[in-house]
Amino acid sequence: MCNLASLQKRHLAIARLEHPANMGRTLHEVRLFILVLTPSKEKGTKNALETGRTFVTIFADTEFRQRLLEVHGEAEFKNVRLKHAQNLAAV
Repeated sequence: MCNLASLQKRHLAIARLEHPANMGRTLHEVRLFILVLTPSKEKGTKNALETGRTFVTIFADTEFRQRLLEVHGEAEFKNVRLKHAQNLAAV
């Protein structure tokens, strides 16, 4: 997560790594990586921290993460992610 003064709008990237990566003492075998970039002047509800919290909530479900790791292709990845977000919103 990062706030940057040079940005005009929020950007989000989600990467599914081909092989698990070790990103530190408590982050062994990382397979999904989420990058959140927001403008520094973004209002509080849309800043990097709040956007990150939203995606932590979405990705907290281990079954959902497993489905994302099993999909074949970007379109299917996006479809699984969208359906999960819609299910969360309906609850």
